[in-house]
Amino acid sequence: IGNDDAAGVSIVDVRLAEGNTSLTNFVFTVTTSNPTLTDITADFTTGDGTARTGEDYIARSGTVTIPAGQTSASITVTVGGDSLVEPDETFSVTLSQVVGANLVDAQAVGTIVNDDTVALSIADASVTEGDSGTTTLTFTVTSSSPSTVAMTVDYTTADGTATGGVDY
Repeated sequence: IGNDDAAGVSIVDVRLAEGNTSLTNFVFTVTTSNPTLTDITADFTTGDGTARTGEDYIARSGTVTIPAGQTSASITVTVGGDSLVEPDETFSVTLSQVVGANLVDAQAVGTIVNDDTVALSIADASVTEGDSGTTTLTFTVTSSSPSTVAMTVDYTTADGTATGGVDY
């Protein structure tokens, strides 16, 4: 009797917060559509997207095995946390050289979700007005933490004891 119940193998995307200073395990699940009578194996390797090996995550490669009679196995990739405000970053885990099943989905994306925030503050400022002409008054805006992306702030002036168009 010929076996026409070929199993298919896929890997599932992972999306997790990066954390601040600790390590976070991204667990990628490799699944098969049908349990088999023999082990299913696949080689895997990680690859940079916007996340960088050694900077954002620890590169891995090897072989994953779905044991006979089972429908899944896991690949763990370690991600390092930071306190930088930055865009979400990605890396991939790619399967190849599958034995015992058909390869259905060869690549998963690991999304390192930025969980850092920034607070902006503006300092009071003062200047001596002088008797003629204009004098520049500079307000300093400060970020509570570093950022790898440019930050912009909309602002407006409002009258207090000074009147717009007359005093400033």
